[in-house]
Amino acid sequence: MINLNEFERLLLTNWASFINPNKLISFILTKVRDSKLTTQNKPIPLQNKSLKITISHFRANCDRKFTIWVEFVIPKSTEIAVGTCELVFDPFTGDLNYIQTLGNLFHIE
Repeated sequence: MINLNEFERLLLTNWASFINPNKLISFILTKVRDSKLTTQNKPIPLQNKSLKITISHFRANCDRKFTIWVEFVIPKSTEIAVGTCELVFDPFTGDLNYIQTLGNLFHIE
């Protein structure tokens, strides 16, 4: 009766109405800064030097919480961090908890 894919799409489309975007960006920047990302020897061309943070998944779990994947592209002076932060959102308490950061650091060409 419930289309879970459409429910996820609805959450992805409207996340900024229930998650403060500025606080999320600050939270992700802190987690990426504190994470040990793998440095890649291969430089990548950078066309856009702006910060990019996108929520790509908002999946319900069996424990009635949601797993959220926040994709990031964070340029620094000579490097760029690219990856995903995994979070857990509890809709009953409003808590947003950090699980892990997966990503790489690339040298900018």
